[in-house]
Amino acid sequence: MNRKTRIFATIALAIVACHAAAQTISIAPIEGETGAQTSLTINLSDEGTNITALQFNLLLPDGITLDKANVTKEAAVSEHDLSVRTLEGGGYLFVLYNMDKKVINKGAILRLPITLPSKVGKLTGRLISFRSANTDAVSKKCADAPFFITVKEKEPSGIRTIEDKNTTTAPIFNLSGQRLTKPQRGINIIKGKKVVVK
Repeated sequence: MNRKTRIFATIALAIVACHAAAQTISIAPIEGETGAQTSLTINLSDEGTNITALQFNLLLPDGITLDKANVTKEAAVSEHDLSVRTLEGGGYLFVLYNMDKKVINKGAILRLPITLPSKVGKLTGRLISFRSANTDAVSKKCADAPFFITVKEKEPSGIRTIEDKNTTTAPIFNLSGQRLTKPQRGINIIKGKKVVVK
């Protein structure tokens, strides 16, 4: 194998390894109503790499806020510590680690509380500058991973008729002055006041 072939083979191998590692961390698509509070769940899809530590930047779409005060160690997998720092220019730096080199199991590794914006639409965020370290302290840096959040219009809660419990004992009249046994559709006179019944 000549030098050019070796260099090409090394680059190709690095691209394949990086691509595989880029698929290691992901965020499932989220759907929610405007202004709703929900969780952004970060998943690890491959535990065969013996990952013991992760570091990445989270860039949230405009209008979405992270409840950083409630991002505590409990948001992370058990026995791993979590460090979060706000970055200049927006975004957050997350570091998930354990001094005893315990492996991070696949599945949900972080649940982050977020609030959706008041504007509807499909929004895109990114996990960038992703690095992982394994039990042999080998660190890898790989490609960015986008994620999507769909914000829908808030469903109306509905309007209910307010019932006055005192109206059942008070005399009820229609507009002609006739006494009624119960309220009827339209305008009724109850306790000397006009009440619209639908």
